Amino acid sequence: MDNITKMWLETRINIVYQEIKYLGLTDLNEVAESFRFKNRKKKHPEEYEDCCKTGEFCHVQNGGYINNNFGTSPNSKFKQEFADDGNSEDVYCLLCSCNNYEVKNEKGGCKSKNPCRAGRFYDRTKFGLPEIWDCSDCLFPHRKNSTINFLEEVRDRVEKGEDLKLILKDIFLGE
Repeated sequence: MDNITKMWLETRINIVYQEIKYLGLTDLNEVAESFRFKNRKKKHPEEYEDCCKTGEFCHVQNGGYINNNFGTSPNSKFKQEFADDGNSEDVYCLLCSCNNYEVKNEKGGCKSKNPCRAGRFYDRTKFGLPEIWDCSDCLFPHRKNSTINFLEEVRDRVEKGEDLKLILKDIFLGE
């Protein structure tokens, strides 16, 4: 994993950690709702600085993901499902850094075998970088049930005595 990706993931881990520490893991629906796009952009506009200016969310802003560096198509499944259908309120952002992303592989990949069939390798050689797995069209981690399932896994591990921060690092960084 490159340093930029690792820094971004560490930032996401801290965001998730702080929110879970604040809300706890008793009401998983409350935690999930705190990461729902429509709620999050109001409460934490600094996290959505670019996309909140336009009212769009990360995947469709400027027709791409992360300032169009990863190549999400303007006609992507993600855009069709959430943006074009007016369902942006149904996007859950907790798993923005998907827990199924294969972080131990330098090129990335999908641990769950690409359930949306939306992932692909993105050629970054024009930037002097190796190709990398691009799953920005995937809908799986942005659904409420995926968020709740993730939170159940985290809660179960916390109840067994594991440290929350270490759980998140294990899941997102493979550490």
